[in-house]
Amino acid sequence: MSHITLSPATNTPSDEFLERIAWMAVGVNILLIALNTVLGLLSGSIAVGAEAVHNLVDMLGSVGVVVGLRLSRKKNSAFPYGLYKVENIVALLIALLILLAGYEIIKEAVFAPPAPVEISLSLMLGVLLTLIIPVFFGLYTVRVGQRGNSPSLMAIGQEFRMHALTSGAVLLGLAGQAMGWQLDRWAGLFVVLFILQTSWELSRDAMRALLDASLDGETLHKVRTILSEDPLTVQVKSVIGRNAGRYRFIEAQITLRTHDLDKAAKAYDRMENGIRQAVPHVERVMLHTLPTVANQQICAIPITSEGDLVADCFCHAASFQLAVMDRTAGKVDSISIHPNPFLEMEHGKGIQLGRWLVKSHVDLVLTRQDLEGKGLSYVLSDAGVEVHKTHHNNLNEALAEVCSLLVTAAKTA
Repeated sequence: MSHITLSPATNTPSDEFLERIAWMAVGVNILLIALNTVLGLLSGSIAVGAEAVHNLVDMLGSVGVVVGLRLSRKKNSAFPYGLYKVENIVALLIALLILLAGYEIIKEAVFAPPAPVEISLSLMLGVLLTLIIPVFFGLYTVRVGQRGNSPSLMAIGQEFRMHALTSGAVLLGLAGQAMGWQLDRWAGLFVVLFILQTSWELSRDAMRALLDASLDGETLHKVRTILSEDPLTVQVKSVIGRNAGRYRFIEAQITLRTHDLDKAAKAYDRMENGIRQAVPHVERVMLHTLPTVANQQICAIPITSEGDLVADCFCHAASFQLAVMDRTAGKVDSISIHPNPFLEMEHGKGIQLGRWLVKSHVDLVLTRQDLEGKGLSYVLSDAGVEVHKTHHNNLNEALAEVCSLLVTAAKTA
């Protein structure tokens, strides 16, 4: 088998490699057509002849996949979003071809009159070969299709694996014929059940993509987690996504804790890169920013061990008071006290503390210490957290100052 060529950015098979595998499928089908045709003519077996027709249907499907892979990468003014869904259309056509192959087997198994078949060792070995080749090539094609998220290649692989069952039914029927048992008709009917199942699964998946069905819940949850964990994210309103061919399109509505366009652009880049690393085959990520909901804000104040004074040193504060404040009414809605989780840390305390405050969705930090030029200040600034320096030592007076600041900001907004 050919070595899988990976795209360096996504660690997935390249489009050129996927197309090469599709051409290999065409070649394998031509080989099987020739082999089954010769075996059918020499033996007079109707079942083997039907297998040759089955291989011809598969070959037409493989040619369609090559066309689909090429068209899916093209973009023009008429189709600015690309022709990705061509692959799903091809997968649907292959499902119909599989259904046609099932019909051929039913017709041969039920309605064909009995006919003498010349059983020989070479015939049995030939049919066995037509069973082995599809099994190994089908497994390989499905693996490549899964790595490349190509529905048409996975359809080819599944068809090859299903074809091994039909060859097995033919082999069983020939063995029964050699012993005087008429098993080939029953074996054919048994294989038809697998044919119909494969056809249904392929057509179902293709129709879901053509009708823009949602991405699976696990993928959407993964995207939502990446978006919500960004320091600038206040809220993830919605996340939707769809498949088109082997590519994924993701769209989300988020609220950011900043009005700075440069910071917002950097946040978008972080989120998009994180999504592309976690979710393969993402073609486009569209992030829409919603207006910031500013009715409430969370203010963090460093406090002493006594709990009623503002600590002089922010990083060495015993605890932090997180006050949920109504900025329009200028009042405190609720207060919670949290011990400083990094009090005993010797190095990097400020950066870790800043990250903890950002994850706690803090909007405003009140401090008696000048934080300019410190690691803590950079973390808070990047996350859009405001820092206000106060001269008040008394905690109640500091809270009153924050309330006044919020009311003033709300009136001028």
